[in-house]
Amino acid sequence: MERLQKVIANAGYCSRRKAEEEIIKGHVMVNGEVVRKMGVLVSPTDEIIVNGTLIKKEEKEYVLLNKPRGVVTTTSDDKNRKTVLEFIDTDELLEITPQSLRIRKKILDPTLRKRASFKK
Repeated sequence: MERLQKVIANAGYCSRRKAEEEIIKGHVMVNGEVVRKMGVLVSPTDEIIVNGTLIKKEEKEYVLLNKPRGVVTTTSDDKNRKTVLEFIDTDELLEITPQSLRIRKKILDPTLRKRASFKK
């Protein structure tokens, strides 16, 4: 269970603060009922509609990369150094934010990992 405004923001509909404004204005429905208070918890099976738009919850995908020396962890670099994005080859659109580029020491369940091919 997650907070409603977080689910709306994670779906890419709007920012978390904007989602909170939409909730207070009564523009959000969960399972057919209008929600106007903060802190409502929703499950992955709940149907969420914001301003008539059904929110689609996408499953997160993780790519593990051992960053080579000399490669910077950013989406672009004004000094023309190689970035981590140059090492990921995928046909899917990647949504990358500064938060998702943070290096975290975390062990992921191998069944949740998605295989990606890497450019050399």
